[in-house]
Amino acid sequence: MSTPTAAPPTGPMIAEPPTAADPPAGTITAGKIIDIMLNKQSQYYGLWAVYTAVQFTAGSFGGAGKLPLAVAVAVLIGVWIFNVGHLSFVLQCVEHLNKLSHALSAALADKNSQTTATAALVGMKEATFFWRVKKEEGDPRSYANNIFVHFAIDTCASAALLYRAVF
Repeated sequence: MSTPTAAPPTGPMIAEPPTAADPPAGTITAGKIIDIMLNKQSQYYGLWAVYTAVQFTAGSFGGAGKLPLAVAVAVLIGVWIFNVGHLSFVLQCVEHLNKLSHALSAALADKNSQTTATAALVGMKEATFFWRVKKEEGDPRSYANNIFVHFAIDTCASAALLYRAVF
């Protein structure tokens, strides 16, 4: 008895061979930049979702009972260390999105200008600290808003935690 074989894949699973109209490999195109921007935007929102969960957990640490002050201070120190590290990732996402926006503008403005699009993407790092962030002219996203919101939430969660330890 023979085993049936699957038909060869067809349709979108098979990549079309490159044509003369396709850009050379390694070319920065608007479509590639948009794909990266969508991925980075998802990372940005994911960072905020995790952060929100951590802040609510910190604010209600230990349940409804009163916390010993030493425990509250230890949790508070740990949460603030997390907060500073988290803010560095958020701000780097903002910087990446700003650089990608500049690269997209360059790619759309001059389809032959790889140098401009590439220059907009140079120096993208994983994280940065809020005191080292620099705003470039024409950046569409605000570092100040992200820093303000982050520290406002940090302060509220910290106050809730300390209130439970003191009162």
